[in-house]
Amino acid sequence: MYASNLKLINLRNHTNSFYELSNETLFIGENGSGKTTILEAIYILFGLRSFKKQPLSSAVTFNEEFFRIESEIKNGSLTSDAVCLFKNKRITMVNGEDIEDIADYVYNHPVACYTPEMLGILSKDQQDRRNFIDRFIFYYDKEHIYDVKHYNRLLSQKQAEFDKETSDFIYLDVLNEKIVYLSNKISSKRVKIIDEVNKNLKELYNSLDFTMENVFINYSSNISDTSLLNKEKFMKKSLYGVHRDKIEMCLDEKIIEKFSSTGQKKTFILLSLYSFIKIIEESRKISIITLLDDFEAALDKKRAEFIKNIFSNNRQVLYTGVDNTRLNFENVINIK
Repeated sequence: MYASNLKLINLRNHTNSFYELSNETLFIGENGSGKTTILEAIYILFGLRSFKKQPLSSAVTFNEEFFRIESEIKNGSLTSDAVCLFKNKRITMVNGEDIEDIADYVYNHPVACYTPEMLGILSKDQQDRRNFIDRFIFYYDKEHIYDVKHYNRLLSQKQAEFDKETSDFIYLDVLNEKIVYLSNKISSKRVKIIDEVNKNLKELYNSLDFTMENVFINYSSNISDTSLLNKEKFMKKSLYGVHRDKIEMCLDEKIIEKFSSTGQKKTFILLSLYSFIKIIEESRKISIITLLDDFEAALDKKRAEFIKNIFSNNRQVLYTGVDNTRLNFENVINIK
């Protein structure tokens, strides 16, 4: 998939902007010039939400009533016009017609993103880390999102039962039977994709020749301990399930994310992101538009060159940065 251009109307500080895009485009400019907003626009258009933890209404230019994002999309020999309009609610259209199936649209318009605001695999919030992995599993297996939504509904129902003065244990057992089933199903998919990512990470770190950085993603879950289900009934709190899974950055079985440098963490995040992208692309025979905000920050030239080269191979990548003095990019747009 390839976005050949992008038009923004009333999106934050872009009142009326138009950009021609290439396979590799770097947006440069001073802080506050609107570079990140360009990447956010692509993410909203294809992901139907912002990567910022804010409602879409906050992205509308001050004193305006709506925003509009437009792009011409090329997918193989097919060309389509995609539009996302927000005015009190989001409306997304392809070739002038409203999309009917949101999950199907997102599945068929995959987008991957890194920003300092969206750290993905190393977010401070474990829920964000789980969401990051589940989104890539969804691109791999569309039915996964329905399992996760069903699981979350069951959790809400269980908590509602806990909140009652006297809980119905028989009803809780019925809920727990379904929760155990879905926990095993969701967890097995997380384990599978993380195992594949770790294989890719090992190869990538060997290519970088950083012998001290044999890092990997560690995934831990409590779903084998069903005794927690009985404890829950008396503590009136959900203790069991994949909503408590932990994802961490490790070296030789030791969690090192709290002790690694900013550059090491960013390298890990970007190489993990690339590994997820590679798995989905090879499985589905597609290319995923990738957004890398503030790309070179905290990376030395060797790392930046290596990571840029692997990302810019066979997919469209949009970067942002302060300048383009260290690396060469196919297309550089200065946002003034």
